[in-house]
Amino acid sequence: MQLLENKLALAGLLILIIAVGFLAFFYGQIRQTIVDSLFTGLGTSAGSAVYTIDGQDFRLFAGTAYKYGVKLTVEGTPVVGDMNGDGVADESVLLRKKDDTGASYYVATALKEDGGYAGSNGVALGYGLISGKLSYTDGGSLTVEYGVQQSPDSAAPISGTSEFVYRDKKLQAASAKSSETMNAYYQTKLGETTPLGGKLLITPNKVLQDSRCPVGATCIQKGGVTIEAELSENGEAKTVTLSTDKALTVLDGTKELALVGVLPERGSEDTISNGEYTFTVSLTGITQ
Repeated sequence: MQLLENKLALAGLLILIIAVGFLAFFYGQIRQTIVDSLFTGLGTSAGSAVYTIDGQDFRLFAGTAYKYGVKLTVEGTPVVGDMNGDGVADESVLLRKKDDTGASYYVATALKEDGGYAGSNGVALGYGLISGKLSYTDGGSLTVEYGVQQSPDSAAPISGTSEFVYRDKKLQAASAKSSETMNAYYQTKLGETTPLGGKLLITPNKVLQDSRCPVGATCIQKGGVTIEAELSENGEAKTVTLSTDKALTVLDGTKELALVGVLPERGSEDTISNGEYTFTVSLTGITQ
């Protein structure tokens, strides 16, 4: 009798553990479903609006949204300014999207309408953002000053400035020229598949050459790094070679993909293992 009671108690405990685990795992999605059902329509601020990120709508609640394993959060304080020329102040934000591939960053605006705020599409800034500052310019443009860390060991980040406007019912680069010359930086490692914005994916497979001049040494040439990688464009995969001294044209000739940083630096005697390599690649528009 005692043995039966122990088995029943153990079974009940296992059921409880499974139930708690299930609720914990799906908490974010359940919470988001409730938020979506209760808070329909316009948001009361930029922190509760609906934004479209990579084709998917996210309803924020207190600056945060969860959906299918993705977490979207507002970074910093919204910037106030009229983005669509209607004479009413809107709110623009930096958004951080976190999923199982890492964190990426977007800029978006919440337009003030009768009864609330309507969120716009998000424009990707890339991965590895360590600093971002929004500022509004009279006339309806939004400036983003940002820093991108190449890797945790990199001493100095790459910095840049991009300007955006709300035009044709969406947030976009301030001009065609600005759109074409805007850079995005991404970190990746050997055997790791990294999205490069949209449907472009890169997976570095192996280091073909590392002829960099060792730290502290005097070399006639600085050398460079060449890697072999698998590049997936619009669902079609191909093997490519990337070097630190030559960019690769991708996306039907509209972009250039370049290997712009490799860590760790080479020592005079140390051998770098495959797992230690961290690559920084840039995706740059081509000016026609």
